[in-house]
Amino acid sequence: AMAVRGGRAALVAALGLLAAVALLAAPAAAVEGECEVCVTVVDKIKEGMEKKERSKMEAWEAAIDEYCGTVDGWDGQKSKVADDKEKKLCYAFSPIKKEVARPAAMGMPSKKVCERASKKDETICAIKFPKPPPDLTLMSEEDIKKMRVRKLKDLLGEHGIGYKGLVEKDEFVKLVMDARAKAMAKKEAKAEL
Repeated sequence: AMAVRGGRAALVAALGLLAAVALLAAPAAAVEGECEVCVTVVDKIKEGMEKKERSKMEAWEAAIDEYCGTVDGWDGQKSKVADDKEKKLCYAFSPIKKEVARPAAMGMPSKKVCERASKKDETICAIKFPKPPPDLTLMSEEDIKKMRVRKLKDLLGEHGIGYKGLVEKDEFVKLVMDARAKAMAKKEAKAEL
């Protein structure tokens, strides 16, 4: 009877340890997609700098200004920012430039720089790149026909296909099927190359 209790106690302890490890590991997986725009921008700024300048805080501030641009009304310069998400990040960076430049100049990894900056402004790590639209070639004709009109409209919108003037579900299905056929033809053309 004593061996059974000792075995159960060991089992309970092992399960408790396993649960604790699982809880500690869970946030790490959730953090992986965070700060993606910030990390990308900090990496681009770093790549644009000379290696000997990367340890200087003033050089980082100048590089941030060069990449993000400055306010146009005050003899500002145009930015090198590629998309709207990066523009939004640059807008968040401008008042806390020093808080970004200091850890970056100390050689801290981009992810850590962004996490520190997000303590001053939560939006920094909240900015995400848009998800790509679903691949139409992976959808079966049957699946498309089963979709509700709202879902068909969303799908068309995500692919940038206009549907103004359409009323019937069959019309939406036909438009999605046409887009699917074009996507499949493109995919086959790429495969032949």
